[in-house]
This record gives sequence, C-alpha cells and structure tokens, in this order.
Amino acid sequence: MSKKPQILGSVPFKDVNNRETVRWVQTQLAVAGYLGPNDADGLVGPKSLAALAAFKQDFFLAFPADLGPSTIDALANVEPKHNVVDQSPKPTATNLNAGTQSGRSATLPRVGLVYANQMIVPGSFITWGEMTKDLTRLPFGTAEFGSPEQVVSNMIEMAKVFGQVRTKFGSPITITSAYRPPNLAIGAGKSQHKYGRALDVSPLNGNYQGLLDAIRAVPAVKGVGLAGPSKGFWHLDIRPGARVSFSY
Repeated sequence: MSKKPQILGSVPFKDVNNRETVRWVQTQLAVAGYLGPNDADGLVGPKSLAALAAFKQDFFLAFPADLGPSTIDALANVEPKHNVVDQSPKPTATNLNAGTQSGRSATLPRVGLVYANQMIVPGSFITWGEMTKDLTRLPFGTAEFGSPEQVVSNMIEMAKVFGQVRTKFGSPITITSAYRPPNLAIGAGKSQHKYGRALDVSPLNGNYQGLLDAIRAVPAVKGVGLAGPSKGFWHLDIRPGARVSFSY
C-alpha cells in the first residue's frame, strides 16, 4: 500500500483493524528506523505500539498510543534517521559585532569581499562567519553539489529563509552547524549542508518548542530534522520538493 490512508479523527492504534492501514504505518515506521524492514505484518502488537510511541515522542506528537491525521501526515513525510555530527558548542551570548564589516575576510564568488561578522543578506540575522565556520569553509565546487557560485547562491537563499524563521521566533538563534564542503569527510553523503542549503540551529533562550514551531511555520523550509533539547539543535533546509522530516 503506497498511498497514505485516510483517517477521520484519532483512534487507538491497537483498535485499527484495517491490515493495510496497519501495514502502511509499520512500513513508514521502518523507513524512519523505529521498526525492522520485516516487521510490517499488518498486525498491531507490542513492538508496533512501542515503535509508534517512540516515533511520536521524537516528532513531538501528542497521545503516543493513538493514530490520527497529524500522525499519518508525519509518517507520510519521513526520511531515515540521521546521525548527529559537526555540532559547535552553544555560545552563551549574542555576537555584538554581528552586522559589521569586521572579523576574518575572504573573497567569495558572486558577492566578492565579505567579512565574518557581515550579514549574508540585510535583515537575515545570519553572518557569513556563521554560515562558513568563520570563513574557514569556503564554497567548494563539485559536479554533485554545484559550482562555487551555486553554493553561494544557495547560502544566500538559506539566509533569507533563516531570516523568516528568526523573525517568527523573535529571539536570538545560534547556528550550530552550517556549510560543510564536500571534501570534509563528515555527515551524510548527500547532506543538504554540502549544497549550502541547510542549518542546524539552537534557541539561545532555551525555547526549543517555540523554535520548532517557527521552523514549521515557514513554508520555504523543506527539510525538518528533529533532534531536540536532548541533542541541542533542530535542523532546517531548503531542498527541492515537498517537505520531509526525520529524527536523529
């Protein structure tokens, strides 16, 4: 069953007697890493109930034993779990030099000379230093991830979207990981970070739920990675296509 099932209201998963619906849920839980590939048998047992509860906890969905439209939507858009990599220590204060032409400098394609503390786009709330690890990770062109000019274009678009998230959140946000050049041997092989169109972020005020709500409220965010307070960040990216979600 490839098409997601339609459920009106919320029902206990244990009471769902449509085996195709149960099998679809189990298959999606397997994609997300909460069940094994051979566990989609169409029967609701303790293993499937525990998997659904764990999924809903990680994806910040209420009522761990129930199946409803919001859970179906979340399951329909899952990707496999990602590994946590490349997380910088969270600062305790904002950068008072942000928005000034100061700090390390470099010449980048498309934009020319930039400074680490310079905003990528006016009003975007993110600097070139935050995007490039203090200008030590400069755009690196490959056939897979695009030319240096395309990487810079992606960074600019990512900065604009981050600005929308920051405006909705209304409080400082720390960038814990941003651009990862393809020759840097960390992360997933086709990570959105390598295109220059992904950020891992953390709320300086500790309001993780509020930041997640702001991320989800911006339509241009196409990838939402759910790490959360225990791991210290959320992921957002601007990949092409429909929105997807995944956990860590």
